[in-house]
Amino acid sequence: MVEQNKVEKKNNIFVEFFKKIETEQDAFKTIKDTSNGFLAIGAVMMLFGIALTYFFNSSFYYGPFLDGMLYAVFGFFLKRFNSRASAVVLLLLSFFSAITTLMNKLFGGSGGKNIFLAAFVFAYSIRAVQATFALNKLKSTKPIAS
Repeated sequence: MVEQNKVEKKNNIFVEFFKKIETEQDAFKTIKDTSNGFLAIGAVMMLFGIALTYFFNSSFYYGPFLDGMLYAVFGFFLKRFNSRASAVVLLLLSFFSAITTLMNKLFGGSGGKNIFLAAFVFAYSIRAVQATFALNKLKSTKPIAS
């Protein structure tokens, strides 16, 4: 019985990610989860940019730091304001990041080559866009109390 509960909990994270957004609470939870994820991604990328500069003792690496700053700032706007615009900007940012990663992997450019991570971040941003637009739709169809 305990083994089955562990399996159900492990699958629950995957199922939660692709669960249909039917209520405002589902939309708020998805927005909260994705915005926290983007804040974490942004922090890790900024630390990576600083670490590159420190360990290679060269000029400051602006690429990872700037990307991380954008992810963190728009993740904050997503969390604070449930903003559809910031979700779309995160979608575009992750899309271009995934394309750049694919180009680096295929043609040997300098930079990131982890296609799976880029695809995960892109899927995460798609989920944020779905949640923000669903929240707007659910709020607009909510009956007004008199």
